[in-house]
Amino acid sequence: MRLPKKTVLLAVCLFGLSSYAQSSEKKEYEFDSVQVDKIMSVAYENKKARYTEFAQLFNFCQQKPNHQDCQQKYEKATSNYESVKANYSVINMVNTPELQTLLMPEITYPELVDSLKGLGYLKNGMTSDINYEDTLSALNEWLEIHEMEKTSTIYLLHALMVQTEELSQIILDEKLS
Repeated sequence: MRLPKKTVLLAVCLFGLSSYAQSSEKKEYEFDSVQVDKIMSVAYENKKARYTEFAQLFNFCQQKPNHQDCQQKYEKATSNYESVKANYSVINMVNTPELQTLLMPEITYPELVDSLKGLGYLKNGMTSDINYEDTLSALNEWLEIHEMEKTSTIYLLHALMVQTEELSQIILDEKLS
């Protein structure tokens, strides 16, 4: 027996709404909007800094396309800008009441671990050697330093905020070297 498309669509919508209602009932963790806004400002500053680097090279390479800086250095500037632009866009998207408590997907776990290592919250070593409890402990240390509530669950917004700070640190280190 084949169900009409409208019935299937309605069932999917109802299932989605019921799971949304359940997730909003279980909302245990609250993000501090003031602190999140500070991190979002950092994400914007990262984007601005990387765009400036990219735009300067872009303009230079328009005038001298065969210059050696218009190869690898230009590609790196483009990649760096795209990375911080994506970080800024996604953190803006996720920072809504409906999406703040999205659990961090497992696929982003290595990135979170690398960011926590880069910021000194985890010891360097193999990412696969670091267990969830150590990562959660490092994240809670990061949250405490940033005057945010500790958590027992890692949300996507947590990972994005840590990544934002790591990107900011990389930009600062490059300026100082």
